[in-house]
Amino acid sequence: MAFQDIPRLYTGIAEWMAALGACFVIIGFPRDLKFWAKAVFFLLFQSTFLILTDDVPVALWVPCMCLAVFFMLIFIYSACRIPLITAGYYCAVSFLVAEFAASLNWQITYFVLSGFDTNGNHDILDDSVFHM
Repeated sequence: MAFQDIPRLYTGIAEWMAALGACFVIIGFPRDLKFWAKAVFFLLFQSTFLILTDDVPVALWVPCMCLAVFFMLIFIYSACRIPLITAGYYCAVSFLVAEFAASLNWQITYFVLSGFDTNGNHDILDDSVFHM
């Protein structure tokens, strides 16, 4: 996997966590089983959708991400029972947070797992502009 390709599972989990966090902000920590059933279903659905669309052509990447955002909107709207415009706002914020979190997670994971060479230098820094 190339450095620029964030694993879709990371993105799915990050989108779920961001949408769940938005729900916590909106309604507090829910104690009803119905909410958690929706949350688990959304996690499984979102992650499965993103994993299955991992190999789509680049031209279909934007429509797939639009669908992922739409699924986040539906989850926030149905789980929190708020007006659609409010759910749209929280969905937009959640999407931005999720993409940042998934990207940061992947950068850290890639850096840690790429390993070090025999001189103790990190392999990812060999072709860096910082390498002297």
